[in-house]
Amino acid sequence: MDEHRSHILIDGWTRDISLLEGPDRARSILLRAAYEAGAEIVDEHFHRFSPSGYTGYVLLSQSHIAIHSWVDEGLLTVDVFACHSEQSRAIAERLCEDLELRRRRVTEIRRGEEPDHEEKS
Repeated sequence: MDEHRSHILIDGWTRDISLLEGPDRARSILLRAAYEAGAEIVDEHFHRFSPSGYTGYVLLSQSHIAIHSWVDEGLLTVDVFACHSEQSRAIAERLCEDLELRRRRVTEIRRGEEPDHEEKS
């Protein structure tokens, strides 16, 4: 069993204005990705900016998914963090597909691993 945590950051560019201006489609996509990966959804909140754009999160029992949009740049940034790397990866893969990103940069950070050396005080 993978005991390490995986924090995945996605920078994605899309031309789909409905994914950039308001949170409705993105909300459905995030909830579906979490559900399909077997994550327990605890809460969610999305905030629409004026005149356009949004930020939002889906709180999971084992961590979170967050999304932010930059309409002028055609940019969506997504943050996926779960207690098991397999679950984080499954959520991130589904999001990359469903958000219809024309370009993307995905960065995975392993969390909770002991450092190779101790810090000196």
